[in-house]
Amino acid sequence: MPKIGRALKSVVEIVPQGRYADRARARPSSPLMNANRRRIFQHLCLNPCSGIGAIASGTGISRSSVSWHLEQLVSSGYTERLQYGRSRVFAPVGMVQEHSIRALSVLAKGNCRSIFDSILESPGSDVKALLGGLDSTEGRLRTCLKELTDSELVVRLMDGRYARYFPAERFRDIALEMRAKSKGFTRRLMVKLAEEHLKPEIRDMKRGNTVIVLTVLGQETVLEIPRRPLPDA
Repeated sequence: MPKIGRALKSVVEIVPQGRYADRARARPSSPLMNANRRRIFQHLCLNPCSGIGAIASGTGISRSSVSWHLEQLVSSGYTERLQYGRSRVFAPVGMVQEHSIRALSVLAKGNCRSIFDSILESPGSDVKALLGGLDSTEGRLRTCLKELTDSELVVRLMDGRYARYFPAERFRDIALEMRAKSKGFTRRLMVKLAEEHLKPEIRDMKRGNTVIVLTVLGQETVLEIPRRPLPDA
């Protein structure tokens, strides 16, 4: 085995290759053999608590196809349905806790995530400053700011006549919680992939994501699992 860093070594040792080497030689049978399902699952790993519309937009797959593939991912134990108010969202099984669903559902909306990332980069920005750095209308911006504030991801403070926006402690708590769970999530996923004979191998843990290489019908394909699902505030 080539030299590997401590982080990679720890995950490999948690799920040793010998544990499932015999199983990996069997014929693969997995919902992730379907390319669209892999794209949907990959999207959910990077954007947990996404709704069907956000998944369709992020993957380029039609809403009807997304709905059908999600049923397969749910029934096979890769993905779970979660309820946020009247909305139904989806996440990889074991990645998020119930008290984080609302906040993560807001962040899974592409325009809201972009606005939030701008606030992380420039805390204290007002509406005018945010508009200058985003491709968004003022109406959509204000709608997202309200959702971010209501979900306790952002704090709105008045500076004279101007409202300024800052990351809230709630976001830091969720980010730390998800980071603490990421190793266990990756370990359980590796076991499941091996049980379905996809020969998972971890090839890279140096970047922000853990790169898992799968063998599907003789071809290698990649899943990326975030080691730090949310950035530091």
